[in-house]
Amino acid sequence: MRQYIKSLLSLILMAFVSWGCTETKNPTKVEEDKGDPFEKIKDPGRYPVGLQLPDHPYLWIAPRDFSPAEGELLRINVSGGSDAVIINSHLEEIKKWIRLTDALSSEISFQTRIQVIEWGEDRIEGELHVIPDEPLKEGWHVFSLARLPEGLTEGTFPMHIRSDDGERFVRFRVGGTWPMLWAIRVCMGESGSKVFLEMTERTIMHGPIEDSVVIAVSGHELACKNMTQLGEGESGGGGKPGGGSFNKISLHCAKLSKKDELTIELSPDLTGLPVLVGSSSAALKGPLVHSFIVGELEDWGPGCKLYRGTVVE
Repeated sequence: MRQYIKSLLSLILMAFVSWGCTETKNPTKVEEDKGDPFEKIKDPGRYPVGLQLPDHPYLWIAPRDFSPAEGELLRINVSGGSDAVIINSHLEEIKKWIRLTDALSSEISFQTRIQVIEWGEDRIEGELHVIPDEPLKEGWHVFSLARLPEGLTEGTFPMHIRSDDGERFVRFRVGGTWPMLWAIRVCMGESGSKVFLEMTERTIMHGPIEDSVVIAVSGHELACKNMTQLGEGESGGGGKPGGGSFNKISLHCAKLSKKDELTIELSPDLTGLPVLVGSSSAALKGPLVHSFIVGELEDWGPGCKLYRGTVVE
């Protein structure tokens, strides 16, 4: 398991790119329809619509996998129980199984602090905070939990990765971050589809989005319209130079089915100039090319699928 994570991080540090090419011809047309064909296709977001939380204690690990973690505490939350003693015992057990390492799997010493909050008779939450003995150095790190205490489960749609041997872990970067593609969400409707490319940090597009993002179905370019929403207080936009920042790229596309094979390519620059630039002023590294069968993806809310190949390849 450690060698697996180490190999992944080594690849990230060397390039963090997926090289490839996509044949783009005969664009698939967006089907015409009266009214807004996408009106009923809702973005499930990071926490999907219809989320059903367990009725017993479950945990969340923070930060989420592949995220910049400056200013964010490392912690494990336990919720869903009604007994403060049980939740506290889970957290005490978790202390025995957590690890914090750097990109070379070197152990980092830390202290822990447990806090249990009773919001009411039927709502009790616990937090285990992990506090490194020294400030974390710039670079990639791994925060992991080797096993779950008996009687404790994961939250629905967790933000961490689970290995074959049962270890839960997140990889995060301190300092020197750049925008990365955390996930791709595909939401299908009768008249069209929506594709959401979620970034790990707020990102600015210096140039038309259509020139930097290409989506193809079986080698044929899929016609999509940019509907990316800019952050509040931003000016410009619409994929034009000087546009505002965003957390995800939102595209309205032609109708997709579960059997379709999608290829999505993000180009890092145009004519030598960076296009996707993160909040840290660093540009996207790439190009990034990802292919998958829609129907084989993880369910993520009604009518929607989630691709997280970018964080497990």
